[in-house]
Amino acid sequence: MKKILFLLAMLPSMLLLPSLVSAAPAVLERFLADTQAYQADFLQRTVDESGEVTAISSGQMSLKRGQNNQPGSGQFRWQYQEPWEQIIVGDGETLWQYDADLEQATKRPMQESLAGTPAELLVGGLLLDDWLISEDDVWLTLKPKDNDLPFQSIALRFEGELLAGMKLVDQFDQTTHVVFDRINTEAEFAAETFVFVPPEGTEIIGGEDDF
Repeated sequence: MKKILFLLAMLPSMLLLPSLVSAAPAVLERFLADTQAYQADFLQRTVDESGEVTAISSGQMSLKRGQNNQPGSGQFRWQYQEPWEQIIVGDGETLWQYDADLEQATKRPMQESLAGTPAELLVGGLLLDDWLISEDDVWLTLKPKDNDLPFQSIALRFEGELLAGMKLVDQFDQTTHVVFDRINTEAEFAAETFVFVPPEGTEIIGGEDDF
């Protein structure tokens, strides 16, 4: 399956010196406490350590956050439309990743798969006590205290109370940026939004032994 570049952020901004904060900034606390639904278009691009753009993609995302930030209670759909069709769906129990070109779907336990990732921050369940938080005039940056995670930092950009962008730096100094547009925090989702049914003929990787 083509590598699915999963969650990221806005285009690079001016260099600003971040300052450590002793507690989560109020805008992040409000986002985690108050956001129940989130729907947006996204533009995603990845650059390598030299600054060369290695991938550009776009699509739509839908998110229903878990109650009280509890793990396993949130659901999401992250759908790439360009340059190829890929779908990631988490129904609260199972995480599906589907590649239309390969006619292949991967099935894994959702909570285990998202633990400590940017997706967990969006869906619900991530504990802020596990992160070092700093901020500047543009970005709110979270660095994991656990060095075993496959990335160095997650950065968030808010416009007012809206999460407008994210940025993920991995352990190979690749940076993935995502900018969100047409944001709707009052979306009402159809029941099938967070359900994935593999098309007929799809090869399924993973199964009951993974749960």
